[in-house]
Amino acid sequence: MQLIELAGEDLILRGVIEEDATPRRTTLHKNRILSLSNKSLLTVDASDYDHPKVLNKLRLSWYVDQVIAEGDYLIEFSYGNGGNQEAPAIRIASQAEPHTILAESVLPQNGPIQKAQIHGNRLYIVQGGSGAEFNVYDFHLLIYDIDNLPTLSLLGKKTFRLDERSIQETDLIYVVSVGDKIKLHFPFEDVLTISISKELVHIVFDSTISFPVIPAVEPGYRQHSEAYAHQLVTFDVGQPEEIRLLSDYPIQPNGENVSEVFAAGSTLYMSSQAWRSYEEGTFFPAEPASGDVRMRQYFLNVIDLADPENPTERQPVNIPGSLVGVGRGGALLYTQAPHWDEQTLKSDGLEWLDVSAYDGVSASLVDSIPLSSHWGNPILVDKDIVYVGSPQTGLYSPQTKAETPHDTNTLTAYRLADSGAFEIVSQTALPGAARELRLRGEILILRLLTVAHQEETWFYDVS
Repeated sequence: MQLIELAGEDLILRGVIEEDATPRRTTLHKNRILSLSNKSLLTVDASDYDHPKVLNKLRLSWYVDQVIAEGDYLIEFSYGNGGNQEAPAIRIASQAEPHTILAESVLPQNGPIQKAQIHGNRLYIVQGGSGAEFNVYDFHLLIYDIDNLPTLSLLGKKTFRLDERSIQETDLIYVVSVGDKIKLHFPFEDVLTISISKELVHIVFDSTISFPVIPAVEPGYRQHSEAYAHQLVTFDVGQPEEIRLLSDYPIQPNGENVSEVFAAGSTLYMSSQAWRSYEEGTFFPAEPASGDVRMRQYFLNVIDLADPENPTERQPVNIPGSLVGVGRGGALLYTQAPHWDEQTLKSDGLEWLDVSAYDGVSASLVDSIPLSSHWGNPILVDKDIVYVGSPQTGLYSPQTKAETPHDTNTLTAYRLADSGAFEIVSQTALPGAARELRLRGEILILRLLTVAHQEETWFYDVS
């Protein structure tokens, strides 16, 4: 904060208050400056205007992007993504007094927190995502001991890099960028695999202006982007002070709209989408041009990490839709997509939940149920239970193979019975349309949109 003296009609720059704060209100009391921001109250000794001195900083609030409950404590994360002007940090509070910070640690590396997860008695953090060079991404893996909370001890750290290259074709640049789907998998107790999604971004190119550039639009505008690949980076974390890279394996399916990665033991599953031409019977990784008749087809990609230093990728398998989860140790595949007519290559647009049996070589359809015709059908698979949020539609009955119309938003739990058909385990009415489902232990977290267009978060015990 800059002090400026008004001397007659002149403005004179004086000292600077060296503190990271954006004042909303400031007043002067004798030779003290009281500065109030949305995060703190500063008391500054201004007896020497050229050398103001901060006497005290009372914290009023702090940003919290994620909270993990661990025993009697809360582990709070401020991601430090640039928008909140805070460095990435971890704070510890007690559940009894959540507004009192017992310990705080600013992360030693630059870049926002991308993922934070507890496994056993350790906290794993992936930080970073951008480097000094264009299209080079530096990540940092940090491992903390949480046995002695509120004390948080850094056990080890490891930096790794994704170096992506861009492809230029005439007036388009295909830029590979890191997506926002980063997940941590533990195929074995002391082995960590980090899956990082990657996007292919299409940007208009003008050769008369320095690369990269997007003419006639706002800086940073993406003309089109699509999830197209995953990077699997595997580490030996048995000795956190000496984290060892085991393998760095890129997965680039022949398609687009790559799903997130799902794990079953030491095996990882994901899907991608391609287009089949009606005239040629060939496959295309891109969306069809206007007037061209094509149908979507989906493929399963499976990576076996039984030998973490040498990942093995199986041959792609055709599946009914985009992968939304796996069950029974990977023997069941749950997918979501419209059904297509093999003769006309057309669909009525209605999405289906399909379950297929997978034996490692091929997938066979077991059963299907149609989803709501209204937009938004979030699905969450938890072992053998499938939760489906259905907005303003009837509840589909696997027994009658029919839908009973009504105007209630529902949350339904399905299970694949021994007969090979879906059955309803339970269902409940919702006060709004479900938009997102997440599971934390035995608590199902549901984000919904009410009739009044207000977003709310509801918590359900699914034990």
